[in-house]
Amino acid sequence: NFQVQPDGDIWTYINGPLASAVYGSAAQPTNGIVDQFFMVLGPVELRQIRMNNGSCTVPGNLRGNLPFCYSANDEISENRTAYGPNNTYTWSDVGGDRYWSILQESYPSGGFNQTIPMNTTDALQTLSDLQTNGWVDAMTRVVFINLAVYNPNIDRLGIVKIVFEFLPESGDLLSSYRVISLPYKQTMWRDYQHIILLIYVFIHFVMELPVKEIREIIAASREGKFAQKYLKDAWNYFEWVLILLFIALVVIHLTTIFAVSSWDFNSTDYVNFQSAAYLIRQETYLMALFAILCSLRSLKILRIPPLIG
Repeated sequence: NFQVQPDGDIWTYINGPLASAVYGSAAQPTNGIVDQFFMVLGPVELRQIRMNNGSCTVPGNLRGNLPFCYSANDEISENRTAYGPNNTYTWSDVGGDRYWSILQESYPSGGFNQTIPMNTTDALQTLSDLQTNGWVDAMTRVVFINLAVYNPNIDRLGIVKIVFEFLPESGDLLSSYRVISLPYKQTMWRDYQHIILLIYVFIHFVMELPVKEIREIIAASREGKFAQKYLKDAWNYFEWVLILLFIALVVIHLTTIFAVSSWDFNSTDYVNFQSAAYLIRQETYLMALFAILCSLRSLKILRIPPLIG
């Protein structure tokens, strides 16, 4: 249940449904198993974005009586100053994509992050301390709850982001969530057939196609017709776009492999699934574009030459 009751607040949800589902209680800990179908992978992360005091304008005749003013979400007015007991809560950038909320707000990847341990007793104590020490206050604009779960029955990895936005006009909460579902084995690259296919396509598009284009450039230059012949052929530009696009795919793909290989589910640190999910989504979009452009390129190969005579 990702919805906050109208008469509740964010801590009612975090210490209630969330803590109960993920951690259980000291007497009956879940040990990371949720609803008998899902296993929580690694610690849960809480992240918030804060606004500066004075980030909006108060009329002059009211300033003396109203010493605070916190604007709506605005990256320029974002507060990154440490706060809390002994300035315990500090800002950092965890990396990943921006998040577009249902309010059409765009939130960056940085913020004040807190890792909640997987041990039930430690987790419940950490959440209690955050609430007592005022981790969420009037400067808070949005809180993200990030976690990942695995369902072995269908071999799917679910990357979950639960979002609570604080409306500046009323302080009310607006909740939403996003779940990215990925095939676990494919994400972890246990199937080496994908790598073999990647090497084959790499040899064709990154070796054969550029060599072909370079030969055409050399031939056109020797004939003194580089501008008239090579540059005026639209297919040459098209093929260079394919080459650059595929290089981008390879770079993103290898970056994803390295990111995934660094996942340690037994670590006490939060495993940043969001960055890998972002890379996988970008790779999917580029792969779709690449497939479309390759289909169009086949028109050049299959085009019928003009009749002679």
